[in-house]
Amino acid sequence: MDESYRLNRTMRDKDFKLARSNFYSFKDTLGDWDERSTQLLIQLIHKYPLTYFLLPVKNERRMCHWEKLHKEMETAGYNFTILQLRMRWREVLQKYRWTVNYNDFHEIKKRCEYFDEMNELCGDWDKEATQCLLRQMHRVKQENQGKKIVRIGYTGWEKITENLNMEGHKYTIQMVEARWRNLVTLYKTMVDHNNIPNVEPQTVAYKEDLEELVKYVPQRRNNYEKKVGRSVKMERFPSSGCRILLQAYKDCISLFMNPDVDNKIVWDEITQKLEDEGFSFMTCKLKEILTGMIKGFEKCQHHNSLPGAIRRDVPYYRELAEVSQQLWLFEESQALLQVYPDILEAYVNQYSSHQPSDLWLQVAKAYAATGHPKRDVPEVSLYYI
Repeated sequence: MDESYRLNRTMRDKDFKLARSNFYSFKDTLGDWDERSTQLLIQLIHKYPLTYFLLPVKNERRMCHWEKLHKEMETAGYNFTILQLRMRWREVLQKYRWTVNYNDFHEIKKRCEYFDEMNELCGDWDKEATQCLLRQMHRVKQENQGKKIVRIGYTGWEKITENLNMEGHKYTIQMVEARWRNLVTLYKTMVDHNNIPNVEPQTVAYKEDLEELVKYVPQRRNNYEKKVGRSVKMERFPSSGCRILLQAYKDCISLFMNPDVDNKIVWDEITQKLEDEGFSFMTCKLKEILTGMIKGFEKCQHHNSLPGAIRRDVPYYRELAEVSQQLWLFEESQALLQVYPDILEAYVNQYSSHQPSDLWLQVAKAYAATGHPKRDVPEVSLYYI
């Protein structure tokens, strides 16, 4: 499948990624991003705000503004496509959005990549300012009672912004509309997630207000099933069961690595432990679930080791990190620690002609030459992270 087609479908079709999860790699498809190029992208979004923020004219096309931004990126020496620029912006925005949501709940604030730059773009919203915005949205809803669809429009957002400024909250119209849009996006994402059976529920800040203001019914699964003409199983293994499975496996790692103990017997013990806790599944199903969690963790760690990557997380991150570390024998760890310094020194000397991600590939090859069982690049990279 053509790469531009994949990216375009991912950008435009909300259901496309349900059929093709993890179909692209970060570097090959989204572009070879680093901190400098990402900061330039954010600066150009600030210069061309209509690429993302509120459009003053209803029928105005965003693409013409993305084309201007694309030309400036090319002038600076970056040969990204427009779709790659949009995907990178969406990735930065998504991480920022969830970080702000976390900070709305906690006194001790968290930061993410490019947090200050995004705050300058979207505004640094505190609780009082957000509640003031929500009051304005309740007012708009009351003024438009009886209407199925309420379109605020540019003049409506100007009035909301003016009211916020009169109460002492100095934000631009773009910041106000973007704050509301981010709140709605988080709320809809939460509803879609919680609609899947057996998942650990998510929550978002200002949930009660958003439930009243945004009448959202999750249609994503139904719409996708209509497209493919068949039902789609979205039920997941229970969250509490995942933790019990990981703990049981962690307790048995030493038995798995003992050559005198049959692995089948160990797996039967794990299956029995879960059955005692009320989770009756076949051993092959438990193996499949555990393997999927570990592979997902390894992919996440490998992604996070790439230069310019926006850090990602997976469920049960700490538990999986402990399991992954224990899967290495002492002799294997010692061999890896011995080959790493030489490879790192050679890599630093040849940095100009190599991509940073090649470091782990070279370490994996050197480790395999020691005679120990072969390890994949993600396994080697996550050992050091």
